[in-house]
Amino acid sequence: MNKRLSLLAAAAAIATVASAASAQSLRAPTYFPAAAPQLELGVAVTGSLTEDDGQNFKDGSRLDVLTFRGEAGQSLLLTAESDDFDTYLTVFGPDGSLLGANDDAWDSYSTSYYQSAVELELLEDGRYTVIVGAYSQFGLGDYSVLLSDAAAANTGHDLESAPSIDVPSGKVITLTEDMPATSQYFGGPSQVLHFSLDEDLLLVFNASSEPVDTVLVLLDAHGNEIAANDDYYDEYAVDSYLWQSRISIALEAGDYYLVVGSYSAYSAGDVDVSIEAYRPID
Repeated sequence: MNKRLSLLAAAAAIATVASAASAQSLRAPTYFPAAAPQLELGVAVTGSLTEDDGQNFKDGSRLDVLTFRGEAGQSLLLTAESDDFDTYLTVFGPDGSLLGANDDAWDSYSTSYYQSAVELELLEDGRYTVIVGAYSQFGLGDYSVLLSDAAAANTGHDLESAPSIDVPSGKVITLTEDMPATSQYFGGPSQVLHFSLDEDLLLVFNASSEPVDTVLVLLDAHGNEIAANDDYYDEYAVDSYLWQSRISIALEAGDYYLVVGSYSAYSAGDVDVSIEAYRPID
């Protein structure tokens, strides 16, 4: 072996030893999906990153693995928060593909110092994997993870406990300033109502009020926005001075949510709400 080859061989041996030493300095993450903590909608899961946790081979940061069961069509928001370390959130699909990652997110409603968030539109049923990590290898401490309905998270509505309204029907909704915002686009207070359809129908939703600049937002069973209306003017209405909103739409049988709200955060009071139903003509 000539001198040049000897030097190359020595360099390769040193690189191999250095690589082995580097690998030995990291704790391999060994997690089993079936045994990982499972996230449920609206239920915060707490944990802690410690020096006993597995490490990311890229930068040595510690990590924990969680999972959740998702359905195609769901619109979800994953958030991770901590006061102890700079969180980093990563989400993988059922087939192992990377769906999203985030280091820094800002939420005006959160009290935690470090936050990460990933919004997801699920395309298939199955088990999704969530990696909660730190920005660097020095990130250790307690954290909290929350899986939320994206629409509910954006507006603050609790869809699961929304009161029901019949179809057809009418009622008066009283909006107060302490209620959650109508949506991310309309900052006024709002009330969310749940309704179910046993058949396909054409529905007309109406909202009118003298003190409130009304807004209507229609959501599907997963909280995704279907339609919205701020201003509707009916020149034939007797009370044409009222603030009015209207949505006319054909809906299939299923569960839905109607958000009755206002345009401005300072707009509150009574709102007349009605739902008209019509069967389509074949």
